[in-house]
Amino acid sequence: MIEIVDSGIIVAVLIALGKLFKEMNFFPTKFIPLANITLGIVAGIFYLQPGNLQLAILEGIIVGLTSVGLYSSVKNVAQGVEKINKNNLK
Repeated sequence: MIEIVDSGIIVAVLIALGKLFKEMNFFPTKFIPLANITLGIVAGIFYLQPGNLQLAILEGIIVGLTSVGLYSSVKNVAQGVEKINKNNLK
């Protein structure tokens, strides 16, 4: 059975890799979510559920989508806070 901690660590690694891909300009920013989902599937197959391909792909997709959503949410909140701070300074 998969441990929650393992999934959390993989999500954190995928977020970091997505940020690295963005900073290094490996490919257009629009494709970073696709890269995270693909890497999530790879992690699912080779680490999370190596004995069960169907479950590995499903868990990989979930981990990849979680990393994309978490990164996007944190980015949007940070931009919102920055906007509020700029409006308060005026």
